[in-house]
Amino acid sequence: MTGDPIQLLSTDEFAEKIKSKYPEYQDMDNLELATKIIEKYPEYADQVDLKKKDEGMDLPLADGFSGLSESEEIEFQNFMNTNPDVIAWKEQFVEKYKEEPQIDGANYDYRGAWKAGLTPSVSEQDGLYHWGSKGLDGVDLKSESHPTRWKSD
Repeated sequence: MTGDPIQLLSTDEFAEKIKSKYPEYQDMDNLELATKIIEKYPEYADQVDLKKKDEGMDLPLADGFSGLSESEEIEFQNFMNTNPDVIAWKEQFVEKYKEEPQIDGANYDYRGAWKAGLTPSVSEQDGLYHWGSKGLDGVDLKSESHPTRWKSD
């Protein structure tokens, strides 16, 4: 034995190993999958560093959107995967648009919404879940190209 420290897998490396063995998880977010596997099988926790990300695998945040610290990102991902209102919103989104919402996309700052303590709620106008338009200090969470940007002006 050489005494070299064990190299922990990044979140993406760990998730890709799982996905290669279990293709039914291909569409699941890597951090969500890794977190759920470790919660269910804690014996794998010493193989992966959930804070370690592969370089170049993340989508860049759009200009003006909220960045998070590593610990905040873990909390945010947990919130996005466990909050009942967020889960209901995601299900409704998939039903309506036939695709998963782009959490890292450039149309809405979900991290900024989370930082402001916002969750989606059902609108009295259309009966659908919607996120708020303004974050901390009145910052607009919608990009200029967001389809309902006009509501926050």
